[in-house]
Amino acid sequence: MRSPNYPQKHNYKITGLFNKKELIGFLITFILFGSLGVYGMIYDVVMGVIIILIALVPPLFLFKMRADKEFIQVIKITDTDDVTRINHEYWRIEDVRELDRNFFWKKKNNLIVVGQVRDNKLIPVNPFNKPIPPVTSGHIKRSSIQSATDDLMVPEKGTLKEAVVLGGIFLLAAGLVLMDYLMFNRMLEAGRF
Repeated sequence: MRSPNYPQKHNYKITGLFNKKELIGFLITFILFGSLGVYGMIYDVVMGVIIILIALVPPLFLFKMRADKEFIQVIKITDTDDVTRINHEYWRIEDVRELDRNFFWKKKNNLIVVGQVRDNKLIPVNPFNKPIPPVTSGHIKRSSIQSATDDLMVPEKGTLKEAVVLGGIFLLAAGLVLMDYLMFNRMLEAGRF
C-alpha cells in the first residue's frame, strides 16, 4: 500500500487487470483476426490492416474501462538538482482515498490529486499561500494614472469606411451566388442537364 508520506511507483502489471480467461480470449481473437488480416492483405492491404486493427479494439477498450475503475491520475511535482519536474502518475484509488482533501484539485469537473515532494514527503500544493506585498504610495500613484486606458478607449477613425467596404463585398458575393442559382435553374428548365 502506498504511503502518502513516501510516494513511490507501483509495481502492478497490465496483465493483472485481466483474468486468465480474458487473456486467452484476447490471444485467440488476435490470432484469428490477425491471420484473417494477413490473408486479407493478399487482396487489399488497407482491408487487412483494418481487420488487424479491429482485433486490437476489444482489449484496449476493456483495458481502459478497468484502468479507469482501479487507478486515478496523480500529478506529482518533484525538485531534483534545482530542476522542477511534473510527473503524471497513476495510483490505485484505495491509496488516493487515504490522502487529505487538500491534495485534491478540480480539472474539467473531475477531482485530481496534486502534490509536491519535499524531504521524501508528499505535501499539498497551494499556490495561493503567498504573502501580500506591501503597498507604497508610488504604487497608488501609478495606479491612478489612466492615460493608457484613455488611449485604448479612443475609437479608431475610418471604421465606418471599412464597414461599408466589407458590406459591399458581402453584397457582391451574395449577388454572384444568386446569379449562379438563377442561371442553374434556367439551365435545368431548358433541359440542358
